[in-house]
Amino acid sequence: GTALDRSKFPKTMRVGHCYYENVKLARPPFEGCGRYKVFSDMGYPRGRPCFYPSVHGLDSCYNAYPNATILLVTRNATAWASSVLRWRQGQLLNRWRRCDKFPRNGVDTAVAELEHFHNWHAANIRQFASGHPSLTIIEVSLDDDDDVGQQLEDRIGVDSQCFGHHS
Repeated sequence: GTALDRSKFPKTMRVGHCYYENVKLARPPFEGCGRYKVFSDMGYPRGRPCFYPSVHGLDSCYNAYPNATILLVTRNATAWASSVLRWRQGQLLNRWRRCDKFPRNGVDTAVAELEHFHNWHAANIRQFASGHPSLTIIEVSLDDDDDVGQQLEDRIGVDSQCFGHHS
């Protein structure tokens, strides 16, 4: 493929956009996206096509990094839906609704629609990981009584002080 021309993007180009551009060019998804060892699910819902790695890019990630670790952080679906609806008066949700596989399924309420997507998303990642045994999946719930930061420190070695909660 052709090299990714990063000069066309601002210095703060979102990793999701970089990932998408690399996938289009048949390059490893994170090539040239920064000198990081960990990437979070960083999609972008601007224009067409929308791209969200854990929805649209699992295969490309696996093909480039077959021994990767997926960290699936979940929370109560109703609480997550409420948070999405509140964030900037639903601005992010309205952007994602234009995207393939995202909430807009005609479910009777926005909350039910988001809960359905939340549950589908987690199940889809679990199913993908189980079908690709060289991947490691670590799942933690923000709803657990145990300190999530401590759980992550124990399981992946990143200091628990690096993790916090935002509703």
